[in-house]
Amino acid sequence: MHRSGHLVKAVGFACCLTSAAYLKADKVELHNGSVITGKVLSIKDDKLEVDSGYGKLLIPLKDIASMDSEKPVWIRFKGESSFSPWKLETMNQQLQLVSPDQSQMRPADPSQLASVSHIAPDSDKWRWSGNANAYLSYQRGNTKKDAFNADGQFAARDYMNRNTLDWKFDYEEDDKKKLKDRWLLQYGYNRFLNPVWYLSGNLGWEKDTIKSLDYRTSVGVGLGHQFYDEPDLNLRMELGPSYIWEKFSDPKKKKNSGAGHWKLNYDQLLWDWVTLFHNQDIYYRFKEKSWLFQTSTGFRVQLIDLLHLIVKLDYDYDNDPQPGKKKDDSTLMFGLGASW
Repeated sequence: MHRSGHLVKAVGFACCLTSAAYLKADKVELHNGSVITGKVLSIKDDKLEVDSGYGKLLIPLKDIASMDSEKPVWIRFKGESSFSPWKLETMNQQLQLVSPDQSQMRPADPSQLASVSHIAPDSDKWRWSGNANAYLSYQRGNTKKDAFNADGQFAARDYMNRNTLDWKFDYEEDDKKKLKDRWLLQYGYNRFLNPVWYLSGNLGWEKDTIKSLDYRTSVGVGLGHQFYDEPDLNLRMELGPSYIWEKFSDPKKKKNSGAGHWKLNYDQLLWDWVTLFHNQDIYYRFKEKSWLFQTSTGFRVQLIDLLHLIVKLDYDYDNDPQPGKKKDDSTLMFGLGASW
């Protein structure tokens, strides 16, 4: 009984500490009357991430009636590039923001907040994101054909730096005859001069057996502009000089040339669960006076938090191909992917 008494006291003390902690916690009230206490972590893809103490929750901003934060948080509004500290409060069932100098403002809706974080925006903490997709085709009968495609992107970002790695693999055979065998790797580095302008560096490597391309290696630098960086809209462009090394096997040939490089990345949330995207790399080889296009356009349809259905069209164009090879190549693909 003596030990049981101590155990009861210990559990009671722990419950008191937990209750006290939640009294100081951030509070989120939903339109249906539910109240969630914990720590507001961030806003991403129009969802508020809250650590409830029992796990992280993602709450759609449209379902939030009010929020209260224990301490000021860093907020960036949609359409703006800078962060500022605000404390979240509720006044007459409406969200109210209070600045350190006690000035107040009321956003029309919580979805106006593009980003919320307890970490100062100039922190050197890295943020990670990415996706991976797979496309598979298997045919048997009068036609025997197998195809496997995969692609993805990995990104690491802090306040001043962004690193991205894109990869792609395409393989297709018909009765054991190769129709596609392509590998592509691209690395990009961005050094931000301010929230919208940045310097860029790019490395690329590609191999395409069907086009007799042993390798295509490119190195480039440039200036980029981040037009939009919102949870529901991203658009950035880069322009600068590059140099391209190419080696072909049939017939054997090497081509080296300086080039101009244009890069664009765009994605936009059309509905709560559908995202449109378009990515392109365009090179103009000065020596051959020829163009090289590589584009990818499609939709991602969110199935659950991590899993999505993806439909995309890849289109490549080279107006100076090897003899006997076509200038353009297009592929329509359907697959599944994961994002984080």
